[in-house]
Amino acid sequence: MTEPQLKAPELVGDGFKLLFANFSVLYALAMVFALVEQVIYIIVGDGFSMPGPDQTFDGGAFLSSMLLITVIWNYASGVLCLATVDCLNERRRPLAEYLTRPIPKIGPMVVLGLLVAIATGLGAFLFIVPGFYIYAMYLVLVPVIVLEDGDWRSLTRTRDLTHGHRWTIVLALVILVVMLIGASMVVSPVITPNATGEFSLMGNVLAALVQGMTFAVFSIFTTLVYVRLVGLRDRVKPSELYPLN
Repeated sequence: MTEPQLKAPELVGDGFKLLFANFSVLYALAMVFALVEQVIYIIVGDGFSMPGPDQTFDGGAFLSSMLLITVIWNYASGVLCLATVDCLNERRRPLAEYLTRPIPKIGPMVVLGLLVAIATGLGAFLFIVPGFYIYAMYLVLVPVIVLEDGDWRSLTRTRDLTHGHRWTIVLALVILVVMLIGASMVVSPVITPNATGEFSLMGNVLAALVQGMTFAVFSIFTTLVYVRLVGLRDRVKPSELYPLN
């Protein structure tokens, strides 16, 4: 008997329904991390931009800044994953639990996430489609680590879960990326730096709003894919994930 398949439009649609039904929780959490990221951009400043003709490139500052952003991204994904599962099951728990549970798993999330990012980047450099496929292969890495108390071997579990569903995930990712690019183009004239290369305060705020939406959408989508996959492969119900103590 053929295993039931995921449906890309359904994944995208259900993800947005879950977001808007729990907007005050999921988007608010995502905005906190987006604002932190914008503060880092403001503090670091030129560390994220290419130097001018009379400037030297500070590789150390750039790498340190990108590593910090990577840590924030993965930590935010872990927090939002937990909150998404609770929203899916129509339950709540103290904010402190969402914030503290992913902390012991930051190491595996960041290191394995960087490996996936490098592999995805190489795939995208060679040709865009392999990059999407590699990303889809390891899409549910954070949920596996956070919800299954995963460790450094979580890459294998992630590959097993996405096997047979990766092209559907790729299609859903393309739909999401196109939608987010369209949304960012609407506000890009305000976010774009001025003639002096500096962002306005309004630009930083709008950038945080867009980044918050990106955080929320991708974290919810990733978690929803994981929930559907463990349901199909392991017959695990959403209510059995991340149970209340």
